[in-house]
Amino acid sequence: MTSSLAWWGAFVLFALLVIVEDLRHRRVSNRLLLIALAFQSLWLLGSLAGWLAPAGDGASALSGGLAMALSLLVFWPLWRAHLMGAGDIKFLATLGWLTGLENWLIILLLGSIPGALHALTQVMLLRREAVLPVRYAITRRGIPYAGYLAAAALLWSAWWHWGRLA
Repeated sequence: MTSSLAWWGAFVLFALLVIVEDLRHRRVSNRLLLIALAFQSLWLLGSLAGWLAPAGDGASALSGGLAMALSLLVFWPLWRAHLMGAGDIKFLATLGWLTGLENWLIILLLGSIPGALHALTQVMLLRREAVLPVRYAITRRGIPYAGYLAAAALLWSAWWHWGRLA
């Protein structure tokens, strides 16, 4: 139980750092993502050896690998079409490795709702921008999608983790 709580604490810290970084700078650090990938890989090895409890959200190497691969296969073309940022795609892949396929799909759905609302609001504001004075122009056009996904991951993980303890 203690090692499971340790995994969850590290996951919360990771998600909070992603939220802050994406909201402030509209980017996610590659270093942060690599640390999370290495942490989960070591954790999975430790759990296979019997030293640690299974990863906090129940991700196995197979499930995490499938979610990671699906992230890259589905969202890479969106990056190539300039519809998503590379950081968002790398975060989605990392999130898949951390949470596993089942949880990743739920987090993707939950995080896409505020992301879509943000995008729609931004489109409406851009339409109005043509008739507004320059001082009201939108300066940040990127959507902090990784931040929304990280917030959804926090909510889902808290519900999943604490629901198991109750």
